[in-house]
Amino acid sequence: MSSLVKTPLREIRLRVAACVVLFLFSVDSLNPVKLFCSAFHFKQEFVAFFSFLGFAITVASNASDLLYFITRVFFHSLLSIFFSSMEVIGKQNIPTHGPIIFTGNHMNQFVDAAVILVTNPHKVGFLVAEKSYNKPLIGHFAKAVGSIPVTRPQDQAEKGIGMIKIVGSTVMGKDTKFLTLKKGDKVRPGKCADGYTIKSITSNTEAIISEANTITSNEEYQTYDILRAVDQSQMFDKVHAALARGECLGIFPEGGSHDNTHLLPLKAGIAAIAFGAMELIKKCIKPIGNQRKKDTNNSSLELRKV
Repeated sequence: MSSLVKTPLREIRLRVAACVVLFLFSVDSLNPVKLFCSAFHFKQEFVAFFSFLGFAITVASNASDLLYFITRVFFHSLLSIFFSSMEVIGKQNIPTHGPIIFTGNHMNQFVDAAVILVTNPHKVGFLVAEKSYNKPLIGHFAKAVGSIPVTRPQDQAEKGIGMIKIVGSTVMGKDTKFLTLKKGDKVRPGKCADGYTIKSITSNTEAIISEANTITSNEEYQTYDILRAVDQSQMFDKVHAALARGECLGIFPEGGSHDNTHLLPLKAGIAAIAFGAMELIKKCIKPIGNQRKKDTNNSSLELRKV
């Protein structure tokens, strides 16, 4: 995988230090532990015990960061199998300090987050659908990188009673029970990607949708789902608390992955988060564009960070 950004000086120093330490321990006459034990008449087992104790304390106190590092290495290795190259463009545009919100298109449920994870100089947690967050394997990776679960209305969709058609901003029902709905709930006719927010309810068979969701009239009755309004206040509190600690978050505002050549309608959550934490993040919202290229022999990935 290639990148336009050079290896940081700090990482080079760490590599040099590791080589020097390895060299010292490989030569008996230069081994610092043996020299220390010989000079002060300590047993090597005594030093080994306290070294292991210090190692255990260090691992326990930095478990989150170590788990993140292991997850990052795993995904880096995995991506190198599927992509012959990965080019990062605009990495120099990323601020050196958080908080930062990284937001991008979502062409693949797993690859998009993994790419941001392995190419980003910052530790990045993600907003993840609660449905995925609670799954055995996906959930373990999500928790390992410090993700925040989000309850999505579409994951709790209910089959609507009767059938509906939409005429302008009016929802007309046939054998429906709209009075069981509440303002803010959504109705999702047919195979629509998103629902239409209920503004007011006139009767069991008639309701008004918000002006923002007005669509072209459809004279055909069709089945529908009900997407109940979800209180996201706790999720927003967790997000704002993370940003206040200087953490970085990854958000895919389309609300789901897809294989379309165009973006899905963007959710308002990213705007709500930005306005709620405006003093914290200021202008640190970084758009990311994922683009995959294929030829007859292999595939590559290009990541643009504006």
